[in-house]
Amino acid sequence: MMMNRFLPNVRGGLVHRLRRSGFNQPTIAKMVGVTQSAVSQILHKDAQKYHAALLKMGLTREEVDLLLSLLEEDVKLEPVRAVTTLYAFWRKLLGEGRLCTFHRAIRPELGTCELCISQPAYLGADEERAKVLSKLNEAVRLLELNGVVSALMPQVSMNLVYSVANPRTISDIAGIPGRIVRFVDGVKAVGRPAFGGSHHLATVLLAVNSRNPAIRAAVNIKNDERIKMVVESLGLPNTTVQQGHVIVSEESIIDSVAGSVPKVDGRPVIVFHEGGYGYEPTTYIFGENPVELARLVISLARKYLSYHSQT
Repeated sequence: MMMNRFLPNVRGGLVHRLRRSGFNQPTIAKMVGVTQSAVSQILHKDAQKYHAALLKMGLTREEVDLLLSLLEEDVKLEPVRAVTTLYAFWRKLLGEGRLCTFHRAIRPELGTCELCISQPAYLGADEERAKVLSKLNEAVRLLELNGVVSALMPQVSMNLVYSVANPRTISDIAGIPGRIVRFVDGVKAVGRPAFGGSHHLATVLLAVNSRNPAIRAAVNIKNDERIKMVVESLGLPNTTVQQGHVIVSEESIIDSVAGSVPKVDGRPVIVFHEGGYGYEPTTYIFGENPVELARLVISLARKYLSYHSQT
């Protein structure tokens, strides 16, 4: 179903989208990983044919537009990122049972199959990791149910991570593969929570946790003057690191953010990183669990929007 139905139609929609963005056929072929002849054949067919096929599988029109938009953004930056987004989206559709009706229509013998929506067997062997995924899923659901969160979405999109106790590597930290993005009037997780589902934010959390083991969750939101005013008005612990308009690296960001977090404090901690050349200013929020952070983000978003209406 992936190789014969989903992937060809996603590729077709993406090729048309890239062509409308001004890319020529040879460039599109390299970006998508097919021959120029294949690109030409795709472009000779109506783009709506590919959209209609994805709708028939069970996606909504908004989801099709979101997926193609994310993939267009990703293939311009890095092919691996596009693959991550594609498979995160696919696995989420499978896990939610969204493709079952279509699958059973083309394979009637699978009428009683529930393999894709069943809890993976390995989770039962590790109760702590199962609880981490469950709690992270609860937090993501809170964010998705509160449209105000989109007001705090940074340009690089959002992620939310949660670790097991005493994590050793980012493989011990669960995140959202493909990230959390704006969707219709709110936000949507591109993939289901998974260990290793985030790189940057998980690496930041790992460094922070080494200083303060009580901190096991993190989320990133936008950084601007209004969110700083909101945080100050609520009396939340915060600090600012790194002046903008300078050359920074991922390593320097991680070191400066982790070094600014107190070693002992039971409250969520907010760190404003001012970014630098090639890095967007970002607000990092750290706490003990992701549900606590999700509720805080929702509160910050509501206050953020009220500040906007007042100004």
